[in-house]
Amino acid sequence: MAERELDWNALGQVWREPPADPLPDLLATLHRRTRRIWILTACDVIATLGLLYVVYLLAHDGLGVGEGWLIGLILFGVGLGWAATLAARHGTWRRAGDDPESVVALAIRRCRASILLARFNQAAILLGFALGVIMGASEVVLPDFDLGIADGAKVAVRIGALSLFVGWFATSEWYARRKQRERDRLIQLQGLLRET
Repeated sequence: MAERELDWNALGQVWREPPADPLPDLLATLHRRTRRIWILTACDVIATLGLLYVVYLLAHDGLGVGEGWLIGLILFGVGLGWAATLAARHGTWRRAGDDPESVVALAIRRCRASILLARFNQAAILLGFALGVIMGASEVVLPDFDLGIADGAKVAVRIGALSLFVGWFATSEWYARRKQRERDRLIQLQGLLRET
C-alpha cells in the first residue's frame, strides 16, 4: 500500500500562519445587533401602544367596574415588562469602542441581557398561561364574554393557545441556551485577550 505524499512545505506554511482574528467578525455582528436592538425596541413601543389602546377600548366599551382589576393587571404587566427590558438592556445600547477588550465586553453584556430577557419571557409565559387558565375556568372574570363560536371551536382555540404557549416557551429556552454558549465562548476570548 502506497503511503500518501504530504506537501511538508504547504503544511509548514499553514502552521506558521497566525490564526484568524475573530474581532472584525465580532464587531460586524455587534453593529448588526445594535440595529436589531433599536428595531426590536421600536416594535416593543408599537406593541405596547397597541395593547394600551385595546385596554382603553375595553375600559370604555362596557367593561364593568368589577373587571377594573383585570385592566390594572394588564397595565402592571406592561409596566413590569418595560422595567425588565430596560434594566436588562442597560449598557448594551451603545456601540463598542475600537479596542478588542471593549468589543468583547459589550458582546458579553449583550449575551447576559439576552439570557435575562429570555428567562423573564419564560416567566411571563408561565404567568400568562396560569392567568389564562384561571380566567377560562372562572366565569366571574368575564361572565357575559362570548365569542359566538361552538364548543368544538372553543376547544380548538384552547389547544391552539396551549401550542402557542409551549412553542413560545421552548423557543425562549433554545434562545437562552444558545446565548449562554455564545457568552461562554466570549468569556474564553476575553481571558485570552487579558493574557496577551
